[in-house]
Amino acid sequence: MSKKKFKIFTGIMPLLIVTASVFFVAFVLCITLGGMNIKAINNEAERKELLTAKIIPNGVTVNGMDVGGMDYNEAVLALKEAESAITDNIEFTLKYEDISFTLNSDCFDIKFNTEDIVREALGMITETGYLELKQYVEKVEKEGVDYEIEYTIDAALLEKELEGLCQEVYVAPVNAKAVLDKDFKASYSSVVNKNPFRFEKDVDGLEVDKEALIQTLTERIGERDFGEVELPVKKVEADITLSKIKKNTVLRDWFHTSYSEGNGANRVHNIKTAANYLNGTCVKPGEVFSMEATIGRRVDPEIWREAAAVISGGAATENQLGGGVCQVSTTLYNALVKSDMKIVFRKNHSKASSYVDPGLDATINTDTIDFKWKNDTDYDVYVFSWLDTGRENIYCAVYGAAFPDEFDNIEFKSTLNKKIEPTETEYTKTSKLKEGEWCLMNKAITGYLYDSYAYYYKDGKLVDTKFVDDSHYKMHPMRYYVWSGYKAGAALDPWLEMVRNEDGSFTRKYNKPVESPSPSQSPAPDPTAEPTPTANP
Repeated sequence: MSKKKFKIFTGIMPLLIVTASVFFVAFVLCITLGGMNIKAINNEAERKELLTAKIIPNGVTVNGMDVGGMDYNEAVLALKEAESAITDNIEFTLKYEDISFTLNSDCFDIKFNTEDIVREALGMITETGYLELKQYVEKVEKEGVDYEIEYTIDAALLEKELEGLCQEVYVAPVNAKAVLDKDFKASYSSVVNKNPFRFEKDVDGLEVDKEALIQTLTERIGERDFGEVELPVKKVEADITLSKIKKNTVLRDWFHTSYSEGNGANRVHNIKTAANYLNGTCVKPGEVFSMEATIGRRVDPEIWREAAAVISGGAATENQLGGGVCQVSTTLYNALVKSDMKIVFRKNHSKASSYVDPGLDATINTDTIDFKWKNDTDYDVYVFSWLDTGRENIYCAVYGAAFPDEFDNIEFKSTLNKKIEPTETEYTKTSKLKEGEWCLMNKAITGYLYDSYAYYYKDGKLVDTKFVDDSHYKMHPMRYYVWSGYKAGAALDPWLEMVRNEDGSFTRKYNKPVESPSPSQSPAPDPTAEPTPTANP
């Protein structure tokens, strides 16, 4: 071999050696790193397997129960037994005198932290790496981890559970009350001159102090101190005390109207009967009084008698059962307005009454017209009604809460709004009358419109005026029944005047003398003369 070739070879050899060494080191490095990577991959897989299995590590106990190897649902279900053991100890015995009441776990809304514990036992390993996880699992298996179940009790449900007990213990307070003696008789001296009531004192009641009881139970629950609890009770004051009832059972006002025995014993009987039914009536706060309901329908002849009553829109009268009772409702109406009571429904007569100023009357009629008012105060309202037969007066008085400070007296008055004059005379022909015969159906009646007002006074000074109601009294022209051949403008012979009977027939009113009437005979009345007003019921 030539010296030149050897020289070239010897120059290449070190390069080959270096290159081979590099490749060898790289190969070894790859083998080493590859092994390490495989181990890391295996460790991560093992960690994920532990996590995805969602199994509680061995060695974990809850309230002494081993839950290792259980999943979430298995552990929660298994720990129900531990929860039951806890609730068996929850019991209170509530006592008051001879009353005893037991509250057990069924009476409470008990919340356990069992699920939170299981989640914690599972969740402690989710944030750790492989080595930490392995070390934790090994430590738990070796040393163990124990949890204690805690619980809370929601006292909000206690109030409902205590309702029965509270009702058993409860003693209702007794309000003070106004009482009338059994033999009490209403009169001016016993009702207007003095207070007719005697007053009974209020009596306190008793009830469970629920707020204090729930607070005690809540504290005892927090301390796990179960057992006997003395019921806290408190006094219950009456809504109406003796001082309140005395202050609010006073005479508000009264009113009277006059009647006449001369109008008939039947009418007086009806007035007295209605007054007796009305007397002593108590109307509760918010209650609506009905005159019809109070005195009853006037249909029983064993109770009511026939007396004159207004009919035909005020143009006539006839005897009806209960005639005259409107005077009682009218007297009450005035007493109520003067007592500042709320009138719900009132209707005036079709014809002004003789016993009260026009616009201040209140009529009633069985099944068709009622008189109603409402007790809009906070206390009972009492109505007294009686007759003073000596003076021929009927009285109505109203007792209730004292007037407010704004006024101390009320006057009830009416004013004429309009006068309606009668229209032309009307004639009704009938075949029941013979030639020249006639009968007065009704005399002319003037109509009126009235407005009524309540005037409020304080210490004698007018402080307020309130409109109460309007009243329309009908106008009626003079009306006659005449024979069928009557011609307009024909004169009516006074001696041929007739009287209409209840059955609709007619009879002669006067017997015409053979010659001119003697001085002892009463002349026939002038059919066109203005009639003399008569009292109406």
